[in-house]
Parts: sequence; C-alpha cells; structure tokens
Amino acid sequence: MRIKLAIIDPDENYLQKIVLNFAERLSDKVEVYGFSTIEHFIHFLNKNVVDNVLVIEDWYSELPCLPHHCTRVCLIGDLFIESIDGVPAICKYQRPLDIYRQLLALYSENLTKHYRIRYPTTDQTQLILISGVAGGVGNSTIAAAYCMQQVQAGKKVLYLTTDQIGITAAFFNGSGLKTFSDVIFAAKSGQANLLMKIQSCIKEDEGGVHYIEACQSALDLLELSEVELRRVLCEIYDSNLYHVIVIDHRLSFDICSQVLFQEASQILLVTSGYPIANLKLQKILQSVRQLESQISSSIFEKIYLIYNQFMPNFSVKTQLIAAGKQLNEIPEFVKVDPKETTRHIAQTANISLENKDGGFYGS
Repeated sequence: MRIKLAIIDPDENYLQKIVLNFAERLSDKVEVYGFSTIEHFIHFLNKNVVDNVLVIEDWYSELPCLPHHCTRVCLIGDLFIESIDGVPAICKYQRPLDIYRQLLALYSENLTKHYRIRYPTTDQTQLILISGVAGGVGNSTIAAAYCMQQVQAGKKVLYLTTDQIGITAAFFNGSGLKTFSDVIFAAKSGQANLLMKIQSCIKEDEGGVHYIEACQSALDLLELSEVELRRVLCEIYDSNLYHVIVIDHRLSFDICSQVLFQEASQILLVTSGYPIANLKLQKILQSVRQLESQISSSIFEKIYLIYNQFMPNFSVKTQLIAAGKQLNEIPEFVKVDPKETTRHIAQTANISLENKDGGFYGS
C-alpha cells in the first residue's frame, strides 16, 4: 500500500514537475495527485480518498472536511518555517525525497490507530553488530566499509550507530535533518506507527547505504530503555526492508548492549592485535562466557574477529578465538579523510561474513 498524496497549487508548472518527480523517484511509496484549484480537488474526493494534503497557505481555509487520519499541511516557500498558526508547513522547493520524509513524520504522528505501510519484502534480514575491543581500533570505519561492500554485492543495507559519541557524517552524506534522537523520542512517547517515524529519519548516502544520523547529543542514548531498544529493532527487522542491518556499537555490558548481543545474527569484534588490545579482548570474551550463563543465550559462537591497523612487527594474532573465525587482517595505512579511508578498505579488504551457501564463516 502506498500513501496517497494530494498537492494543491495554482502554479501548474510546479505541479507538473513535482508530480513527475514523485512518480520517477518514489512511485513505490507515494501515489501523487496534483490539483490547480480547490474545486478540482473537491470533485476528486467524491470518488477517491487521500491520506495527505499539501495545499498553499492562501487556500488552506478553503479545504473541505477531511477524515481525521488525513494530514493537512501548508505548502510554503520558506525552508525554515515549520508551522503557520499551529498548522504544519513544508517548503515546496525541496527534493521529493525530503518532502516525503517530512510528510511521513507528520502523517505517523497524526494517525490514531496502528497502521503500517506494506513494502516489498527482502530475504531474511541479518543484524550485524560491530564493536571495537579497545578505543581507536577503527570499528566505525570497518562498520561503514562493511556496509559499502554489502551494497556493492547488491544488498539493501541500513547503518545505525549506538555509540554515544558516534559521528555518522564522517562516513556518509545524505539530506535530511532528523537523527536517531528523533527515533528515541518516538519510541519513548509510545507512538503508534513507530516504523513510519523511523522511515522519516532514514537518509541515503550517494553510495547507496541507508543510515540514520547519530544522536544530536551524547546523552540522548542514555534515555533509551531495553524495551524501547527492542521495539525499535523489531520494527526495522520485521519490516523486511533490508537484507542487512549493521549496528556500530561501543562495546560494554550494560542492559542495552546485552539486548544487542542477543538480537545480533553475528558479532564482529575489531582489534589491532596490539598487546593491550589482546588483554582487553581476553577480558571481553571471559565476560561474554559469564553473561551467557546468566541469560541462557548463546553469544560466543556468533563472535568473529577482524584485525584492523595490523602491524606485523607489533601486532599479534590471538588464539582466544578459533582460527576459523578470524577474518583477514587489514594493514595500517595513512589517509587524512575518513571517507577515503573507508572506501579504500571497502575496495581492498574482504570483510564478508557470508559464504556461497548463505552461511557465515571467517577466512
């Protein structure tokens, strides 16, 4: 099912362009109708229904009575005005994707009952958790590079960071103002249609990776409870929109980390092989064993190890994990730009966890 959108604007040139752009770029998500007069729109409503109405400010008061679920929004020319006299407003001079995201967020808030759009489904979704065993080992770089490799392999990928000080913009660039803070707020407020709210926060990088911008404040993630985190993950997972969900996570053993350990299909630990990193890895694996006994859940068998910034004269491969579950090491090299570093790793290093039969292995 697609959202039905009516756009009412006397500028017929604008109408023609915006309707065509929506049809070319978002036809799987939005069904758009353009009207140059209120009368044409009212006549259309005699035999049809719409979910959202974008109408110029001067004509807003002339709108007929619409169903309570229908979102009414003023169409304006100012990008920095969000409402007019309490009525939501959206700037008309934006890409259709940006208008869609803003509209979807408003629509999800307006609905008074549970409602989910049916999207084309993918194959079974894999949730990959990537964490560093020590600070500065480059787990965020590896997570971003892994996403790029999966996209190049034809997969639909969503990247999330649950690192309190995560910097998504270092690796991806997409339009939109919403962040994971907005997702947390929606989950905490108990909103129906959480999936639609999440969808309104998702951006797309030029390389094809879908992602949600890191939280605006490092403190926002502290507000996320175990139940709320599970709900967010379940909404994304059950939507079947993505083949792979990659979560870039700062390793700890708090309650939210335990949720991620349990929900992950595979856990990729990133280390440098330096002596201090190996000592920390040993402690981490011991803690994982203890946690398994406490929560009666298998975690250790899902863990794989990858060496980043590997220096043969200084790094040492640990024997703490079976050799068959250790991925190839990535040598240290100097790149000033994080995006350039990430792309280089994505192009030259094998981070894949999948074999030809669809299972997982380390090489």
